[in-house]
Amino acid sequence: MDSPASGKNVIDTGASENVPGTLAETYGLYADGADTMADFSSRGPTQDGRIKPDLVAPGTWIASLASADADESAVAWSVIDNYYVYMGGTSMSGPFAAGAAAVFMQYYESLHTNEIPSPALVKAALINSAEELNESDGGPGPIPNMDEGWGRITLTNIIVTNLDTAPRY
Repeated sequence: MDSPASGKNVIDTGASENVPGTLAETYGLYADGADTMADFSSRGPTQDGRIKPDLVAPGTWIASLASADADESAVAWSVIDNYYVYMGGTSMSGPFAAGAAAVFMQYYESLHTNEIPSPALVKAALINSAEELNESDGGPGPIPNMDEGWGRITLTNIIVTNLDTAPRY
């Protein structure tokens, strides 16, 4: 894994497979299940031996915006309509991490009188709330590891609606 993903303070994401659907099963492409890493996913270690990726998120069969300037049928996994296509890649898992970070920040600010969490706290909260990909369903093994880092981003482990339950950050 190289720069910039290998940066210490970067939230680096790998791509797990999405929940199998009819298209994945029809094409036989990335239909192994949500606990399986996509074969194209970024993996660690970094040059200095640190564990990367930090987290994983779905990166296969993601509905993505079609480009007005590209021949999407040549690059898309499958065309949905004139505006959307199915795509895959670690670039599809990155927006999940960005969205999860934004949701955590909003949640944290609502609990702490509009205090802004540090980037280190955001990364730590996402890592602490991650769940290991299930080994019996294709997951790579005990976390942390060089395939899935600390596991799949799981916002439900951070955002609590029951006041008797403490958030995991």
